[in-house]
Parts: sequence; structure tokens; C-alpha cells
Amino acid sequence: KMKADWVPMWPREVSARIRYSGYVDREKFRVEKSKEMRAMAIPAGFNYHRPGLSREVIEKLEKVQPATLDQAARIPGVTPAAITVLFLTLSNKREK
Repeated sequence: KMKADWVPMWPREVSARIRYSGYVDREKFRVEKSKEMRAMAIPAGFNYHRPGLSREVIEKLEKVQPATLDQAARIPGVTPAAITVLFLTLSNKREK
């Protein structure tokens, strides 16, 4: 015997999926772009002296010589802003 107050969950789930699908799609896109960015290679001998990078960050990057942006992002003291500067610099070099 079914309880009278039982309400199927699937209508709520469908409604939530429809309502939030745009947000979910944007987040999936952002995650994919982040994966692509972090996999981007940094050429050997890359000149880290760029506007937007602090002297401390430059010294750390020159000492470690990371091969990818992901490796650079894992260096203590290298900020997300510094990774963005490197990403934009490397992206511009690829387009040329």
C-alpha cells in the first residue's frame, strides 16, 4: 500500500536539471578550459621577465623551470594572477 503523501522525485529532478542546465554547462566549459590552460607547455629557456610578474615569482619560475602551466601553478608563491599572465603571454606567442 502506498502512502498518500508520497510524491515521485523525478519531476523535481527534471525541473532542477532544466533550471540549472545553463550553469552546469558553463561550469563544464570552464573546467575544460582550465585543463587546457594547465596543460599548456612552457618552452625551455622562456623569458619570465614580464609585466605583471613580481620579482619573487620570476625568481621561483627561473629556478624551477616548469615545463607546463600546471607545474608552474604548483610552485609555492606563484599566484593565480601570475599563471594568468603566463597563459596570456604563451597564448599570444602561439597565435603569431
